[in-house]
Amino acid sequence: MGYKALIVDDNAVNATVISGLLNKFHVESEVALDGAEAIARRDLVNFQIVFTDYLMPGIDGIGVGKQIRQCIHDQGKDIPVVLCTANVGAAGLAADVETGISYILKKPVKVQELEQVLQRYVDERLCLDNSQSQPAVSMLNIPGLDTAYAIRQAGGERLYLNILSEYHKAIKETCERLRKYEQTNDTVNYRIEVHGLKSSCRLVGAMELANLCEYLENETKSKTPMDLKGQTAYLLRIYESFIERLAPFIKQEESNQEQESISKEKAKEQFLSIRRLLEDFELDEAEELLEELQQYKLNEAYKLCLDKLSECIGAVDYEGGIMAIDACEL
Repeated sequence: MGYKALIVDDNAVNATVISGLLNKFHVESEVALDGAEAIARRDLVNFQIVFTDYLMPGIDGIGVGKQIRQCIHDQGKDIPVVLCTANVGAAGLAADVETGISYILKKPVKVQELEQVLQRYVDERLCLDNSQSQPAVSMLNIPGLDTAYAIRQAGGERLYLNILSEYHKAIKETCERLRKYEQTNDTVNYRIEVHGLKSSCRLVGAMELANLCEYLENETKSKTPMDLKGQTAYLLRIYESFIERLAPFIKQEESNQEQESISKEKAKEQFLSIRRLLEDFELDEAEELLEELQQYKLNEAYKLCLDKLSECIGAVDYEGGIMAIDACEL
């Protein structure tokens, strides 16, 4: 049976993280950009679990959980709602006096805890797809970002690049909202905005910005906030500089995403065909199939195998190519 999750989050970066992690368990996901959109959906019964952010404009995560479960209950069913937040203490106190929240998942979400949640509330047989595991070490070097830390948190470079793309797309609109809230002295929405940006910055490794966001978030809770205008201008100057800094990496990632997908079964068939050709010393035909495979978007394990295979064929190393295919978990 295929499983589906609904992700409720106004922050596209956070939604990308959870969606990417769910994909490691072969759980499909759809995103609602706020609580009202989620509650208004008529297909809620088609989801086996809901993940909702806690602090959002309008209806917060606890309100989302309560109303979604009420909608489902009216249809004679139930659905687990998982609240995702970095502030587990405050969320826990709020959830204690409400109904609708099954579990509180701490951000940044750890894949091991997510696995436990899925096994507990969806299907005890769900487990991490090791074929999608990715190396945590990367050669990415982006000024101002701790990419090594962020890639470890994401569980791999592929998901990290997806997160980075969403982060890049959100910069201009987020800056516009922050300027508006600061100029109109709307401290409630300003706090929600910097709270979300703090989470996004940590996910991409922009730790200086994340710390500044945390400072500003705390300042808005004060009755006499300090230099909010000056600090906001400083934050936006650094934040907007990432539009240009990230552009080369985003362009490369978008180019990769344009590749056509190929099913796991079809890719496996292609690899095994190459193996047979190498056994028969048919190098030219093996190279043709290799070049065909290189046109498709592959998972990380298959990409690593393809790179090793390309290297072996280039060196006319038949045995090495066969060993590369045998070592890959097809």
